[in-house]
Amino acid sequence: MEIIGIKCCGVVLTPLISLAKQHAAYFFKAQKFVRALKTATERLRERVSDVETKVEGAARKGMQPRHEVEGWLKRAEHVCVETETIQAKYDKRTKCMGSLSPCICVNYMIAKSAAANCQAVEKIYSEGIFEEYGVMVPQACTEVPITDISLTGTDRYRNLAVKFIKDEAVSKVGLWGPGGVGKTHLLYQINNLFHKNPAFDVVIRVTASKGCSVAKVQDSIVGEQMLQKKNDTESQAVIIYEFLKSKNFLILLDDLWEHVDLDKVGIPNKVSSIGNYKQKLLLTTRSESVCGQMGVKNGQRIKVDCLDETDAWHLFKENVGTEIIENHPLVLPLAKEVANELAGLPLALIVVGRAMSTKRHPREWQNCIDFLQQSRLNEIEGPVCNEESVFARLKLSYEYLSDTNLKDCFTSCALWPDDYLLDRNKLSEYWMGLGLVEEEDIQRCYNAGYARIRELVDKCLLEETDDDRLVKMHDVIRDMALWIVSNEGRDKNKWVVQTVSHWHAAEQILSVGTEIAELPAISGEQTKLTVLILQDNHLSQSSVTGLCSFISLQYLDLSRNWLKTFPTEVCNLMNLYYLNLSDNKIKYLPEELGSLFKLEYLLLRSNPIREMPETILSKLSRLQVADFCSFQLEQPSTFEPPFGVLKCMRNLKALGITINMIKYFNMICKTDLPVRSLCVIILTKYLDEWKGFAFSDSFFGNDLIQKNLSELYIFTHEEQIVFESNVPHRSSNLEKLYICGHHFTDIFWKGVESQDLFQNLKRLDLITCISLTNISWIQRFPYLEDLIVFSCEALQQIIGSVSNSDNLPNADEKERKPLSQPCLKRFALIKLKRLTSICHSSFHFPSLECLQVLGCPQLMTLPFTTVPCNLKAVHCDQEWLEHLQWDDANVKHSFQPFFKVIPMVNEYLPQKFLHGLYAEWSYYRFEEGEFEEAEDGADQGLDS
Repeated sequence: MEIIGIKCCGVVLTPLISLAKQHAAYFFKAQKFVRALKTATERLRERVSDVETKVEGAARKGMQPRHEVEGWLKRAEHVCVETETIQAKYDKRTKCMGSLSPCICVNYMIAKSAAANCQAVEKIYSEGIFEEYGVMVPQACTEVPITDISLTGTDRYRNLAVKFIKDEAVSKVGLWGPGGVGKTHLLYQINNLFHKNPAFDVVIRVTASKGCSVAKVQDSIVGEQMLQKKNDTESQAVIIYEFLKSKNFLILLDDLWEHVDLDKVGIPNKVSSIGNYKQKLLLTTRSESVCGQMGVKNGQRIKVDCLDETDAWHLFKENVGTEIIENHPLVLPLAKEVANELAGLPLALIVVGRAMSTKRHPREWQNCIDFLQQSRLNEIEGPVCNEESVFARLKLSYEYLSDTNLKDCFTSCALWPDDYLLDRNKLSEYWMGLGLVEEEDIQRCYNAGYARIRELVDKCLLEETDDDRLVKMHDVIRDMALWIVSNEGRDKNKWVVQTVSHWHAAEQILSVGTEIAELPAISGEQTKLTVLILQDNHLSQSSVTGLCSFISLQYLDLSRNWLKTFPTEVCNLMNLYYLNLSDNKIKYLPEELGSLFKLEYLLLRSNPIREMPETILSKLSRLQVADFCSFQLEQPSTFEPPFGVLKCMRNLKALGITINMIKYFNMICKTDLPVRSLCVIILTKYLDEWKGFAFSDSFFGNDLIQKNLSELYIFTHEEQIVFESNVPHRSSNLEKLYICGHHFTDIFWKGVESQDLFQNLKRLDLITCISLTNISWIQRFPYLEDLIVFSCEALQQIIGSVSNSDNLPNADEKERKPLSQPCLKRFALIKLKRLTSICHSSFHFPSLECLQVLGCPQLMTLPFTTVPCNLKAVHCDQEWLEHLQWDDANVKHSFQPFFKVIPMVNEYLPQKFLHGLYAEWSYYRFEEGEFEEAEDGADQGLDS
């Protein structure tokens, strides 16, 4: 038992003795424990430094530190801080008392803490080895580094987009506009606004670009969010959908060129947010139709336009640098001119601004202006092969057009000068003449032309204007088109615009309204020229003899010149496909015209042609469009339309013709000719023949007339024009009605509603109807968009009181409908000497955009109590504006920004204004004077 007791005591006492020795050491060996702790901590700090270096390396690869590494670093930092605390206590004790302090309690506490912390340090040191120090994890969003310049225009677009994103009722937003306008920059700004916004769990930015596909979008999302990668799009869509369906997300889809199916990508694609989740899509594109295809509602499509002059100058100046602009007093005005030449396109302003940031001398700036005016922007910015060049980036829009014909339609618009307004109808006709638009009948050709214009507008390669009839091409886009045509700048002067230089090697030439009086001399034959457009110049018969040099010419337009005889040189151009000699003074056609057997378009509109020999026309068997419609009233009464030969032209799609006898009108009614433009002249000497005449079922009942007739011009000495039908809802496609007549006062309807017969009538011109006192009957044309009233001397009021409107619908209908001209957009009142009132203020023009008042001295008031909601301009002369009276000062003040004064020259209207009317009677050319002689000429024509 004693042995057992001794052993038990040993088991108990041995650890006690060891523990006692350890604790005894704490009293007398504090320095040893502190030194051991210091050494262990230094080793730990070295390992911490190594781990931090590896974590930083992982971060450079886009990784985040592993949680266990972050935890280890925190624990290591904690024990290191504890070591510093212990060391500080020890140092304080020795400083006060030396290493052999008589206070053994202090020694004990310090040594014990050092020993315990040393064990912790060694343990943490041993744990500081890891297989991986970082891990790839999805980021909610990354901020994009951009240079932000505050511009009023772009701030407005950004704020509107942000407003839509925050709107719970909106799920999709579209930013669309031309290339280089700043859409991507706006998207980056929006990305940066939301990248730390708690409203969204994830913000995903995807660059689509050309050739985008479902797989490409999926790869971007998978890569950015570190999702599981699948080999097929269907399985990948499930992974993406499961990830996004329960998250608040904002997807930014940049530079989208065509529709991408969001369902196939795996993006929740609901009309509104799912449940309580905010799930939004914002896309940028160059095409509005892509917005529609992606489900962006019309109200949430934001058109990003070019900058206004102020913002453009600010952006340009920022990229040039204030030091350069202020370096020389002459540089500032030149720099502003350069900025104006770039027409507000941010990409061009930035690129050219940076290119000019080292140009200090005014001559360098003048050279830049010269380049821009010659469509040589690429020579300013650097090599044409530079992928970041302005033209190279804009060319993507061109390359993405659907077919070669559409590309040619686009580049053909660049032949017209800078800022030229292109009439949609005329542009369609231009493309027809070039052979770029071909359909079975003429109306389909116009429809196809309009569709192509719409596609180019949609792709931001053409721009719409305030006038819905017109489009234009942005200056930089036009320069890019000319750059493409010239083989990216390598073949200069292939197209020549508004100059008589460089004709010897040109392929297409246009010079419109430049007052050319003769053609430049060309030595020998010019075999490259295919298109020559010389509208609205001073060319006479003797000045166009050089035409015979252009043996390859296919398209020739000499309209609105001073040709009194047909230029026989034209008849030697055997490749001619299109010939336009409209609005000249040609009276006879030469026999040689028949030799142009390839001719498909012959336009002799508004020429006083005396006769039209069938022997000539019979040789022109390929004619598709023939227009002999004349508004000059100088054709003799013996003029006989060549109906016989026209009927034999199997390819004919459209015909313009003038008739002055009832027998010819009856022939028109019975014919199967595709009459598109018809001029009916009722002369005094034939009034007996026309007695009781009406446009009746025999006319509008003709299927081809009903389908094709677009323009009807009536010169009459009758008081009334009668439209009658036994078919109550007879309809037609008539779009333009022109009426001229000294005795004309009214339109009379029998058995047919005008709203049906003229449901497509868009334009009405009333010219020198000197017996008219009011035209209240225009309310019969509710779909009218353009109304021009010119030189109607007796006209006192446009629309009289309802009680005087005998030709309006019945009383019950009057009570049901408000008094208005609901669709009228453009309203011109010109040379109406007795006009005192337009209408009562209760009559409304809800769609009115432009009002023109010129030569109306007695019209002292306007019938508006408020500014029409769509009004854009009131054109007038200064004298009338100064005498205009107002009942309400507030109404006067609200109208002031809309008045645009037209300067009168010698009391005549400027030619530019006349062309702006798009009225063919305004092109009637006289050698001296303008309207006074025009009126006299019209009178003589009617009386002859």
